[in-house]
Amino acid sequence: MPPLIDPTLFSPSAFPHSAFRALVEAFLAKNIFTKTESAQIIDTLFELIKQSLQKRMKLLASRVPGQMGFCPNHHLPFQNNLPSNFDGLSLKLSDIVCKKWLQLECHTEIPSITLLDGATLPVLKFSSYSPPPFFANGHFQTIFSNIRRVPDVKYQRERLITSDDDFLDIDSCIVGSDRTAIISYGLEGSSHRSYVLGMVRALIRNGWNAVVWNFRGCSGEPNKKLRSYHCGDTEDLNTVLQFVLKEANSRKIAMIGFSAGGSMLMKFLGEQGIEIAPYVSAAVGISVPCDLAGAVQKLGMRSNRLYTMRFLLMLRGKLRIKKQLFPGSLPNHINRVKSFIDFDSAYTAPAHGFKDAYDYYYKSSCLPYLTNIQIPSLLLNALDDPLLSRSCFPFSQAESAPQLYLETPPNGGHVGFVSFNDQNEYWSETRTLEFINEHAI
Repeated sequence: MPPLIDPTLFSPSAFPHSAFRALVEAFLAKNIFTKTESAQIIDTLFELIKQSLQKRMKLLASRVPGQMGFCPNHHLPFQNNLPSNFDGLSLKLSDIVCKKWLQLECHTEIPSITLLDGATLPVLKFSSYSPPPFFANGHFQTIFSNIRRVPDVKYQRERLITSDDDFLDIDSCIVGSDRTAIISYGLEGSSHRSYVLGMVRALIRNGWNAVVWNFRGCSGEPNKKLRSYHCGDTEDLNTVLQFVLKEANSRKIAMIGFSAGGSMLMKFLGEQGIEIAPYVSAAVGISVPCDLAGAVQKLGMRSNRLYTMRFLLMLRGKLRIKKQLFPGSLPNHINRVKSFIDFDSAYTAPAHGFKDAYDYYYKSSCLPYLTNIQIPSLLLNALDDPLLSRSCFPFSQAESAPQLYLETPPNGGHVGFVSFNDQNEYWSETRTLEFINEHAI
């Protein structure tokens, strides 16, 4: 099934109806709105839809009295034998909000818009991201962002001892603020990866302390246990949050996750539900593989072989160290795995208590937890992300979760969203700061 949102429909020229065109131009011009502005815009949009439906219903009633009225491609529950005066017709939002397309009188199809909680758009139909020239390719964005050069930052490192007598290394950049952001990076990342440094520097510029936690075995030193980390491992993230709550003395805390770290974060927020609301003000997940099984299948495609080889090269190197530290604990063929399913079957699943790789994917995906997220959370997944399957775009979950804001720019790649400006700040960093600043008041 195609995505519910087709971004190509939202250029102003696609709307011959002057009222709709003006409304779309307003969205494209500003993109970010307060709750009051959002409500006013949505009210205006629905008024225009109602007017269009009224005109169409009048026409149908005059042609086929007493029959069920309908709009092309979508049946609507209105009887044509209603009173002839349709000017006072009142349409409930539930009557016209659905997951299908609504054909308007101007013969332009637009997706339905759901206004939840009376104030906001959980599925953000318009994104402010526009790729630079020659960057409208997901693979190019993904690769280019990995060779981006960002000046290093000076971290302060602290070591936390976990409940199972392992350790987590925390790299912090404290600027004396009462606002702190916790960053979870992606698979086989580190606090010195360019996308992490870019986010840290953006946070510092905006008056936020930055705390980057290193997954087990990713801080430059092997961890003490056979196990390491995985995409659904939320216990360590909770340990880090408790540390920050105790040590940072912050008035506001935000949480940011990239790729695998975003999967951990979104699952953690769903697990915690309303319990986390007093402690965390907002969260942002960037390029999140919401459905692990779908993402692994997508990674297995021939077009993504380069990424798979790169990840497996790093993972196999760590497993060689594990075999030395824990003789006999890993199968002999572990160094010959050629896919993520092979790797997760041979190591991730047995080392972390799962029956097999598919049991790991099922139990660790954040997708089932998204509807229970109870704090403002922005999910940024580019539609051209080469590593995300269609199942990683949770449109239906976002429509039923008032606090989950799903934004799907047409371009951006995987942890890309390249921008060129004086601050050397990528769009994902700018957008993240806009979101967490809005909700940290």
